[in-house]
Amino acid sequence: MEETTFMADSFFISQDYENAADLYRRIIFFSVDSVNYRHYLKLSECLFHAGHYDEALYYYDVAYNNLDNDTLLKEISFRKTLIYILLKDYKQARRELLNIDTAQSISVQNRYNFYHGVISFREGNYTLAEAFFIASLDSLIKKDSNKIREIFTDLPNGKPNPNTAKWLSIIFPGLGQLYAGDIRNAVNSFILNGILGGLFVYVSLKYGLLDAGLSIFPWFQRYYFGGFKRAAQIALKKQEEKREEVLKKIFIFYQGYLVNE
Repeated sequence: MEETTFMADSFFISQDYENAADLYRRIIFFSVDSVNYRHYLKLSECLFHAGHYDEALYYYDVAYNNLDNDTLLKEISFRKTLIYILLKDYKQARRELLNIDTAQSISVQNRYNFYHGVISFREGNYTLAEAFFIASLDSLIKKDSNKIREIFTDLPNGKPNPNTAKWLSIIFPGLGQLYAGDIRNAVNSFILNGILGGLFVYVSLKYGLLDAGLSIFPWFQRYYFGGFKRAAQIALKKQEEKREEVLKKIFIFYQGYLVNE
């Protein structure tokens, strides 16, 4: 078993998490009478890095309920919080944070507030998120607080507005996409609807309105309606991209503040 443990640890160090996880499972299975719960913790870490979040949560719980090292217990709670954030289960992420005692460590307090900031940001409560991020700084000197506030000014604040994009494309196909900043789709929509509109007029004049309505209008209707719906979707996507960019800036800024104990 020592040889298997050595191999598992080697795979873990080399970041071969799938093979390491298989070996840690084997170690746990054959060590029922002499369980080392740090193996559960190692297995949890492998599963986390391999993206098997639900299984990782199970083994983190086993380790948490059987270890008595306060530092490790806090790390497990922080890791579980991160998993719930990745799974977009923000309520459970907040509940997990409540397990963490922050009274004895400034660095733990910082991480606790930082995770609360991330959760609040993901939930769309940007005012609360900003307050938590500022509270998680090692020092509340003015320039650091102002930097966070400056980053938050880049939030989209509802722009580009999906309703505006939609109505602009209703009035003039392609204009909503242009407003949302998608030039390629704007040009495509304008050209396609222009061609179909021109064909409708041509067929109407040459063969009659009924023939045009039966042959051209269904296609024009499809791309016209699809165009203004697409414009609203593009606007929403642009807002999400801006929010992700703001969160990325926050992560970069905090690299010097987050302390892993």
